[in-house]
Amino acid sequence: MKNYREDILIRLIDHYEGTKFYKGQSSKKPNCSLNLNKEYPKYGNSECFKETNEIEKAIDYLLKRDFIKPGKWFEYRKREVLLNTEEDILENIYQELHRTPEKEVRKQFISDIQEIHSVDFVNNFLVHIVKKTQNYESISKYVSKMDLSEVKDIVDLLEHLYQQKTEIMLRKFSQSVIHDTKKFNVYKTRILHVVQDFYNPFIENENQMLECFNILKNPTCIHIKGDMEFKIHDQRIDLKKVDHEFVFTKNHLESLEILNVHNKRVMTVENLTSYYSVEPKDTLVIYLGGYHNRQERKFLLQLYDFLKDSVVYDHFGDIDAGGFYIYFDLINKTNMPFHTYKMDVETLKEYQEYAKPLTNRDIHNLKLLNQQYHLSVIQYMLDHKIKLEQEIIDVV
Repeated sequence: MKNYREDILIRLIDHYEGTKFYKGQSSKKPNCSLNLNKEYPKYGNSECFKETNEIEKAIDYLLKRDFIKPGKWFEYRKREVLLNTEEDILENIYQELHRTPEKEVRKQFISDIQEIHSVDFVNNFLVHIVKKTQNYESISKYVSKMDLSEVKDIVDLLEHLYQQKTEIMLRKFSQSVIHDTKKFNVYKTRILHVVQDFYNPFIENENQMLECFNILKNPTCIHIKGDMEFKIHDQRIDLKKVDHEFVFTKNHLESLEILNVHNKRVMTVENLTSYYSVEPKDTLVIYLGGYHNRQERKFLLQLYDFLKDSVVYDHFGDIDAGGFYIYFDLINKTNMPFHTYKMDVETLKEYQEYAKPLTNRDIHNLKLLNQQYHLSVIQYMLDHKIKLEQEIIDVV
């Protein structure tokens, strides 16, 4: 049988701790009431005499201890009760429940978090959840509850991600660095939210987050197509003789020697579907798969070292905040003279009927980009509140 004494007090105290008075946001004392018939449907039911009798015994006990008071109606089998909110009574109730008041839990949680020190963006995250906790705002986006051990786990994982400077497979990272493959999976969504809000707002999903921190789910493969000749392990390969397509692995790249490139343009493509559909003339097409990684950057720089400025360098991606951030990340990390390809106002206008509406995050991120780069296409997206996926765009 349920412990109705405890259950009634827990419901009333939960109500009390959720009030503006308890949070210091109002000076008016609340009336925390409990409608027994509503909370316990069996109460007062003639077929549930045993449950009704147990609830009556609990009410008698709580009344004698002054924990509760009669409500607006207090007839047998039709009762409303009120929490006694006198300070000394509340103290006795907490003792009865062996419960620590939420204010004290919150205060200790804040104090413990303030003792944690980490890298800059993690510190900003910690300051944020302290402020949220002080203001009685939800922190469930980042941690499931006020649990210091969970915060420490998330901080530990974030620090290991941030410190991972060389590429590593996800499984190996989990085993060798955090010694627990399940821990990362438990927290990955919360970690993604921290990374998006305090490190890089343009990261859209878990895969991009892992790429950003040099964690690979699968071995790096670089898809290329065009007119190119090269050697791998002293074997000469001519793309014209293998249907103009090839896939490099990490081992290939370590022994790659570029011999000739018979194209007038090099184009990197963000999306695999678009990579397969792109058939522009005189172009060496390279699939990046979003944010480029260390191996892809090594290949691009080797290509640039061979070609210098004898060709045009283009990047083709989504016309949205993420697409442009990937483009600028490509330029900043390679220092190569990439231009955007079909990522302009004219393309947006041409395919506007296929555009998608901007989310609040899209708007926020586009404004950040616009402050730095002032592109007309970004302003157009903001003005018309639209974005476009590159798969929609025809490339000939």
